[in-house]
This record gives sequence, C-alpha cells and structure tokens, in this order.
Amino acid sequence: MNRDTTLRPSDAQVLNNAERALARRLFREAEDACNAVLRRNPRSSRAYYLLGVSALRQQKPAEATRRLKKSLQIFPDDINCIVALGQSCMAENRHGQAEECFRKASQMTRGNEKILPLLVLSLMNQGKFREALGPVNQLLLANPLNADAFGKRGYILQQFDKHREALGNFTRALTLQPIFPEALNNRGNSFKALNRHIEAIKDYDEAIAQRPDYALPYSNKGYSLQYLKRYDEALESCDLALKLSNRFPDAHVNKGFILQNMQRYEEALTCFERALAIDGGNWTAMNNMAYCLRQLGRFDESADHYRRMSKIHPDHPEGLWNQGLLKLLMGDMPSGWSDMEWRWKCKEFIRKPGVKGVPEWLGQTIDGRSIAVFTEQGFGDVFQFCRYLPMLADLGAKVTLVAPVAAHRLLSTLDQRVSILGPKQTLADMDYQCTLLSLPDRFKTELSTIPARTPYLFAEDELVSQWKERVPAKGLRVGISWQGNPNGAVDQGRSFPLSKLAPLSKVKGVELISLQYMHGTDQIEKMSDRMSLHILPGFNEREDGFVDTAAVMKNLDLIITSDSAPAHLAGALNVPVWVLLKKVPDWRWLLDREDSPWYPGMRLFRQSEDGDWAAVVAQVVDALKGFSPK
Repeated sequence: MNRDTTLRPSDAQVLNNAERALARRLFREAEDACNAVLRRNPRSSRAYYLLGVSALRQQKPAEATRRLKKSLQIFPDDINCIVALGQSCMAENRHGQAEECFRKASQMTRGNEKILPLLVLSLMNQGKFREALGPVNQLLLANPLNADAFGKRGYILQQFDKHREALGNFTRALTLQPIFPEALNNRGNSFKALNRHIEAIKDYDEAIAQRPDYALPYSNKGYSLQYLKRYDEALESCDLALKLSNRFPDAHVNKGFILQNMQRYEEALTCFERALAIDGGNWTAMNNMAYCLRQLGRFDESADHYRRMSKIHPDHPEGLWNQGLLKLLMGDMPSGWSDMEWRWKCKEFIRKPGVKGVPEWLGQTIDGRSIAVFTEQGFGDVFQFCRYLPMLADLGAKVTLVAPVAAHRLLSTLDQRVSILGPKQTLADMDYQCTLLSLPDRFKTELSTIPARTPYLFAEDELVSQWKERVPAKGLRVGISWQGNPNGAVDQGRSFPLSKLAPLSKVKGVELISLQYMHGTDQIEKMSDRMSLHILPGFNEREDGFVDTAAVMKNLDLIITSDSAPAHLAGALNVPVWVLLKKVPDWRWLLDREDSPWYPGMRLFRQSEDGDWAAVVAQVVDALKGFSPK
C-alpha cells in the first residue's frame, strides 16, 4: 500500500472511495475524486497512482505511464506503482523497461508469486526465453501446483524445440487446471511440431470448445489439417480464425501456406500481403511470398524480396538458404553455393553429419591430408555430387565417404582412391571433414566449370549379363520411373501418377520396363489394363538394390523419369535419360534449357503450365517416335 503521509484523513478517505470505484470500473467517479485531492495536495503520490491505474484499465498506456512516473517521483519505493508502471510499459511494447520494473519490484519482495509471472512475461516478450526459465522455476519451487507456471515453462521449452519436454509441462498444467485453453493450444503446437497432427487437432478442438472466440487454435488447426491434406477443412479453419480477428497475421500466413501447398500461388500471395500489411517484418510471410513469386516465374521479384528479407532478418538461416536456391536456379552459382551453407542452421536439417572436433575443409591445401565427406539429403544428391570425390583425390587427399549402406556397392565403382564407410562404422582420425553438397562451394563451381565427364559410376559386368536375360530382347527398351520419395516438401509437384505415362505404351515398337522402387509401385496393378509395362522379377529386392538398377539401365536404350534418384543414376552412368520437370523445377535443372550441364546424356522436358503433365508427355511421345538409340 502507498504510504502517502502528506494526506489529510478526509483526502485519504476520498482516495479509498476512488479505489473502490476503480474496482467497479467507475472510472469517471474515481478520476474526479483523485483530481479533487490533487487540487488540494499536488504531491499526493497515491492520487497519481490511482489515476495511472485508471488509465491502464481503460487501455490508455501512454497516459498511465505519465501518471505513474509522477507518482514515483514523489514516492520512489511504491512497489504497487512500480508493478503498474511495468504493466503500462508492457502494454506499450516497451518490454525492456517493463522488465526493469518487474526486476526492481521482485527484488523488493523476493519470490512474490504475483510479480514473477509478470517478469517472466516481459522476458518472453523480448525473446529472452533462457533467462525466463529461472523465475519460472522459482515459481514452481514455491508452488508445485502452479498451473500457469507449468504452462509458461512448456512454452519456453518449445522455443528450444524441446517439444517432448514441453508436452509434459502442458499436460501437468492441464491436470492442475483442466479449463486452460492456452495450454491446450500450446500443447497442440508441440504435437504439431512432432508431426502428431491428429493429437494436435484434438487439443485445438478442445481449446476452441473451452473458448469459442479464441482465434489461435483455429489458425493452428488449419496448419495441421493441411498437413493431413484436408485442404478444404484447413481453409475453413483459418477463415474462422480471421472472422474472429482479421488483424491476425499468423492466420493470414497459415491460410497462405495452405493455398501455396495447393499450388494456388496467386491467392497465397494475397494472404501473405495481408499479413505483411499488419506486421511488416513477419518473416514467415516474407519467406513464403518470395517462394510463391518464384513458383509463378516472377524470379526477379522473388530475388528482390529475398534481398529485402535478408536486410530485415540478416541472420535468419531459412531465408538465406532459400535465397541461395533461387540463385542456383537462375545460374548464379558461386553466390548460390555460398548461401546454401546456411542450410545447417535451418530446422529442416536436424543435425549436420560429422565428427566432433574435426575441422571443416574450406578449400585449403589438402595434399597428404585425410578428409571424411558425409552424404546428406537423398540418394539423387549422392549420385549427383559424388563426382567431386575423385577431385579431392586429385588434390592429393586421402578420401573417405560416409554414405548409406544401400549405396555402398554402387559407390565403390566411383574411384578406387575413395574409401566407403557406413554411418555407424568407426572413422579413423581425420584431418578434415566436409558435407557432400558443400564440395561445389569449396571448388568454387560455376556453370562453365561443372565437372560433367560421364560415366563416373559403373554397373557390374556380371549383373549386366544377368539382367540382360530378363529384359525384353526386342523393341525400343525404355525404363520408366514416376514417383520420388513422397516424404518432404521437395516432392511437391515433381512426381506424377503412372497413368500420365500411359501414352508412351502406345508408341509403336516401344517396350516399357518399370524401374520404380517402393513408393508408387502400388499404381502398377491399377494400370495393368491400360498400358503394357514389364515388371522385372527380383528387381531391387536386395539391400544394395541400386547395383541392380544400374545393371538394368545398362540394358536399356532410354530412361524416362520424374525428377528423382533414377534420373541422377542414369546420368552418372551416361545412359540416355529424359527427365520430366514441373514448371518451376528444383534448382539443379536451371531455367529454359533442354539440356543439363551436369549430365551430357540428359534431355529435359518442362511443363509450360503448373500441373500440366499431359502436354509434357505429349512432347515426350513425339520425341520418342523419332528416337534412335546409339
């Protein structure tokens, strides 16, 4: 309580009445009483304090701050006034000053369970999550049944991607306080981050049931629904969030992301623009807007957007990585490779492979030194970039490649100077280490210096002979593959159904042979009455099945495939290969060209309209009619 010793008893009673009026939200009555006292006693700190509280409760934080500071000039140690000033600063988004107030108040009355939550909130609002853990843990030591503290600790743990620990804290909070929509929404976010979307949706629905006007769970539910490809429901959920709060940038962003995944890029752009109109620095909106511009073929605008984003968020790795992918797509290789190095700070790349304590190879002299190179991403990347390993050996290095066991036997044909180890095998002491897709950067690769000599991978002669007996002996033998690994955003739009290739089987003299493995093979039986397709008994049944794929390819005249690992394997073997590409393809295929600087034996067929595979296949059919194997 403010010890205002300057007050007469009658004025003290007036201010007591003013405080009771404030409790009943009778602001005019309370303020009139305070001002009456100030006319008689201009140094009444308690009158200024109550005027400040009145302004704060009426959501007039600037006025509240002015009045509360006046009170503190008269009575600096009024803890209630210090706390109220902190709340006023927080309402004005001056969270650093709010933190100062709450720290001062907390030191004046250590362990105060009413002040510590405010200190935690001010720290969280500044992104000081690690610092916020201390006072949260203090709260829980003082009161292990504090549901709000468990909820805050769960939220803090989410910021460090410790979602499993966060789940435990949210569950504890909800056990203590079952009606807790914020904890339900946040627990749903941890389920979402762990790709447990069914459980996430259940929590979002319960949060909405507890508070129907709560916009956040509607928006978050939309994201999880789109992950489950329930796009119409996802859009509806985001629209409900926006109906509750049209100035809710995250709901605009989530709706845009859903439309983006539906390849409705123009509509998605509108959503991101609306988000940015509300929050001009919203990184997610900026990043996705740049992506949509790229997918619409507006490459210069996309590049400008990435440049603007890098100025506002100079250390945001995803933006710089995406900028690098765009540069590579446009042929700006040296700068693109450099930006690609930011990938190891992105959430998409969970852990950088390597050995702790071994220095990174950055291009320095390596003659007589040993280096371990670690594969990353998919098999297509392994087949494309393993070409750099002999170049390391040419520099005098002792080279070891750490790669998935399924590719060992094939990769052993690369160069006898390159040793191949599995991820779980013991790696001898190394002088340097590097990840595979960093090698183009280390060799400063440009379009004109791409090491494009093929073949650099080879099929085993004995296996080639064995598979020759199973491959059709007559006709134009064409191997086909249509589906890459569907897990991950990279597959969006690049694969296509087997049914799209049915016209190929109508070309006279063509014998189609399936090279499909695992994903997509379920489509074969469904197409048995619509196209003739040879299925090779025993194909790819072994763990190191890529050696079989290579041997079969060497028995074929041509490979026709989606943008997936078989395209790179055929290119590395120097088997003629045609690759069908979506309108805006992966960065490695560049723009507006029918050939690939990576593979001399490759021809590219590109969509002119998003999703229009029929037109692409029609071009392939025409080309196939005039194709003659060498």
